[in-house]
Amino acid sequence: LTLWSTGIGIGMSLGLRDVLAPLRQTGLVTRVVVLDVAVVPLLVWALVELLSIPDEYAIGLLLVGFASAGPLGIKAAQIAGADVACAVSLVVVLEAANALVIPLWVGLLMPSGVDVPLGGLLGTLTVLVLLPPTVGMLVRWRSPGSARRWAPRVVIVSNMSLMVVIALVVGQNVSTLADAFAAGIVPMIVVTVGF
Repeated sequence: LTLWSTGIGIGMSLGLRDVLAPLRQTGLVTRVVVLDVAVVPLLVWALVELLSIPDEYAIGLLLVGFASAGPLGIKAAQIAGADVACAVSLVVVLEAANALVIPLWVGLLMPSGVDVPLGGLLGTLTVLVLLPPTVGMLVRWRSPGSARRWAPRVVIVSNMSLMVVIALVVGQNVSTLADAFAAGIVPMIVVTVGF
């Protein structure tokens, strides 16, 4: 609900040209892609190895490092008042790049036996990143007045659902979080998620 309402609201507020315009900044896009597909995964892997993080935590941290720049980055940009059109553009490009490189990183850097299906990555790209703004843009195209009226309301739904998601995730994982604190890996989590 959070990702769909965020995407629909953005699509109601932005046009396709708005979303494509940031891609003309090839230097920015190139730097961000290199960070996402190479620097962050290798940094997280190096920290996991250097700090001897146990496998049960290492797998999650590595997956977050390999799949950085996920769809919640769009919501983060919206909350921060950043360039949302640029965030949408970059998330689409980075999700597509991740779909190509995550299987490579999993094969090279993950503990043996871990498998990440490509279909799930492509599904995330399509269902959570591309489809919601497309729906919003279609609403904007068919009924600009309705889109202007509904976009702020959809943002409220998005914000409220995000708070519910955070509360549910934290509430359901209190013991896991406590174990992570006890294991001393919280700084590693902060670094990994911070990137």
